[in-house]
Amino acid sequence: RSSDLKLLGATAIEDKLQDGVPQTIETLSRANIKIWVLTGDKQETAENIGYACNMLQDEMKEVFIIRGHSAAEVLQELRNARKKMKPDSFFDTDPVSVQIKNPKKRSQILPDEEVDDSETYGIIINGRS
Repeated sequence: RSSDLKLLGATAIEDKLQDGVPQTIETLSRANIKIWVLTGDKQETAENIGYACNMLQDEMKEVFIIRGHSAAEVLQELRNARKKMKPDSFFDTDPVSVQIKNPKKRSQILPDEEVDDSETYGIIINGRS
């Protein structure tokens, strides 16, 4: 029975970031340098690292978590996120949308998009995706 159990002690381990990592990432972000982090950690740990490094912030309008298990599911989740971030991005006049609809066989660089600084978003792509 669980009522017969007594807790004798508890411990926790925190895997701290190296000194200066959060400040460095924040400085790079302010310089408009795009940062992607790849980690082998569980999703919850990755989210905590994102917040600890100030890459994810409570003030963000939304943090999207992509959980799809197939290429089609991931693509649909990414499209849904993009539609929320920039609703007019699926118009035929949008240069990024045009290049996505008419892909070339070789790699290409998509044009930069105008971003509304008052609304920031985060995205986490689950490792199974």
